[in-house]
Amino acid sequence: MSFDYSLGASLTALILASAVAIAHRRFRVRSVRERALLKKNIESLSAECHAQLTSFDAANAAMEASLASTRTVLADGRFSNSRRTEALRLLRAGASPEMAAKTLGVARSEMRLLASVYAALTSK
Repeated sequence: MSFDYSLGASLTALILASAVAIAHRRFRVRSVRERALLKKNIESLSAECHAQLTSFDAANAAMEASLASTRTVLADGRFSNSRRTEALRLLRAGASPEMAAKTLGVARSEMRLLASVYAALTSK
């Protein structure tokens, strides 16, 4: 009789070991799939982050160029405080932004900007 019990115990142990092996195999397959999915998500997010950094670098370069341009304008004195005062005097006297720009020798776009800011500030 002890032989039958040991055979039954051996078969139970074999079945249990097989079940554990099958469960382990399924776990490994699932983990490989999840790892691939996570890797794909990380690569996608990394590409998105890189694109945003590139966009940020471009915007930063544009701001640096704008700052350099502003410094050049201020260094040249094209639109100093005294010219701005003179421009406002001409605009208050009724001169058009184009005429004031021509009189002072500054860009029309700068004079139009000054006129619109002046109008916005005085309308309140």
